Amino acid sequence: MDMGSLTRPANSLLLQLLLKASSNDKRFVIEEVQQSLRIMAESVDPAVSLDRLVPYAAHRNPKVRAQVAMVLTAAAEQMTPEDLVQYGNDKLLKVGGALVTDNTPDARTAARGLLTLLRKSHNIAASTASTSDGEKENSPAVVRESSNISRNTDHALTSKPAVKDSRPACDDPQSNAAAWESYCKSMLAPSVAAAVLKVVNK
Repeated sequence: MDMGSLTRPANSLLLQLLLKASSNDKRFVIEEVQQSLRIMAESVDPAVSLDRLVPYAAHRNPKVRAQVAMVLTAAAEQMTPEDLVQYGNDKLLKVGGALVTDNTPDARTAARGLLTLLRKSHNIAASTASTSDGEKENSPAVVRESSNISRNTDHALTSKPAVKDSRPACDDPQSNAAAWESYCKSMLAPSVAAAVLKVVNK
């Protein structure tokens, strides 16, 4: 996989596999390629697989794009939502958006799986950010400051303390869907964002 690396893709063993085998007209050859790629996705570090595969998602051969879409999804399935965020949801969303609007049915089908994983990752990232903000608001310094203010008010002893809703954002499907829609529209062209939102259930 590392032969030639990203700077010399023409010398990459992965590229040779995709071009020479995925473009073959014999069904049994294509099936062997698919099996090999799945094993690769399960055995190699997912981030490494994604790095090598992403450049080929825009390959001119539709058969290659279809294989790339499938193994991209398989590699992403080996990662946790947090891993996907760390790798780069933005980058993968653009790749998934391009593949889900591809003219190859296999590429579109595989891209749906990738986009579903990205939506879940996005929701969890939003939930984590929300929880983090809640912890900051409830930190000792903030609590002490709030207590000092309350002691100086006329109704300090009779007023009921406000209860903050600390539920994670992912517990609110409606808010989640709105955040995902806004994210897609901010990252993708309007037509591509519409296609992504259509295939990934809100």
